[in-house]
Amino acid sequence: MPDSAADPIDAVLDAVREALATAGALRHERTKQRVVVALSGGRDSMALFDALHKLAPELSIALSAAHVHHGLSPHADA
Repeated sequence: MPDSAADPIDAVLDAVREALATAGALRHERTKQRVVVALSGGRDSMALFDALHKLAPELSIALSAAHVHHGLSPHADA
């Protein structure tokens, strides 16, 4: 039986790999590609950034973040 503590993280990483492959977002080149993640600071964008950070060496990407303030949450300025 697989380690249940690792399953959710592995599932997220697999989903990110699959989404990038489906979108054709990654080219198979020798040089690193720059990937910029737009972050609002919410849980979903932070989870995506964390997953890509973990996958960056495997995917040969140079990862950057750009903060986006949507102004949708009353907590956004905090």
